[in-house]
This record gives sequence, C-alpha cells and structure tokens, in this order.
Amino acid sequence: MKNELSHLLSSTGAEIIGVFLIWGAVWLLLRLFSSAVMATWLANAFLLTAIAATLIASLGFKLNLYDELNGQGLLIASLVGLNLLVVPLFYGLDKRKSRLQTATRIPETVLHSLAFFGGAPSALASQKIFNHKTVKQGFRLKTWAAFVFNMIMFYGLSGALTR
Repeated sequence: MKNELSHLLSSTGAEIIGVFLIWGAVWLLLRLFSSAVMATWLANAFLLTAIAATLIASLGFKLNLYDELNGQGLLIASLVGLNLLVVPLFYGLDKRKSRLQTATRIPETVLHSLAFFGGAPSALASQKIFNHKTVKQGFRLKTWAAFVFNMIMFYGLSGALTR
C-alpha cells in the first residue's frame, strides 16, 4: 500500500511538472509573436482545452464510446472542451472584469483567436448568455466571420476524417 501511494505521488508529481513545462513552452512560443498578456491568456486557454479534452476523452473510454483514441477523437474532444468550457469561461471572466473596471481585461484578440480556432459557436452563445461584446459591431462581425470560417473548417475536416 505504501509503495503504491509513493509511486502514485511520484508519477503525479512528474505529470504536474510536465504540464508546467508544456505550458511554459507554449507561452514562450506565443510570446515570440505577441505580448506577454496575450501569450499568458492564450497559453492558459491551451492548457484548459487540453485538460478538458483529457477529461472528455477519459469519459468516452468509461462510456465505451471507443476502444482507442486516435487523432479524430482527440480533435473532437478538444473542440468540445474549447466550446463547452474555455470560451464561456473566458467570456464570463471578461464580463466580470468589465464590471470591476479596475481589473486587467482579456484582450479582444484572445477572444477572437479562441473563436477562429474552433470556438466561434460558443463565442456567439456566450455573447448572448453574458450580454457581453454585443454592442461593438466590429467585434460581432469578426465573431460571425470566425463562425463562417469554423463551419468551413468543420466541413473540410469531416470530409477528410471520414475518408
């Protein structure tokens, strides 16, 4: 029992260190192309999406939805995690920060990036649910453009994945 517990703790500690190393690598890569604030928010979104995808994939295994996880399943789990967890969380957090007026807001570029990388359906729903970013026409136009892009991307991926 004691050996099992120490093995579990040591492997969990190694996994946590690995997660932080991956987050740091993603942050450094994003930092090459953007500000520190934007890199931090996008790296956090990547980390949350990865965690959500892992939980969704493990739920799929427990429900016997599939026998093995391939690229298609991982992509679907990532998109579901992005749309059900990350985008609504970021919109809700930004709405809360906008009410406080002293807090540092989430840059609009981060919200647009999440929308363009597959989270546009959730971004549109989150705008309605939180009544956030609904007045700015330019922001809404970019979100709808991301939605059209997502639909084209999903259609193309569905065709490529079913071949």
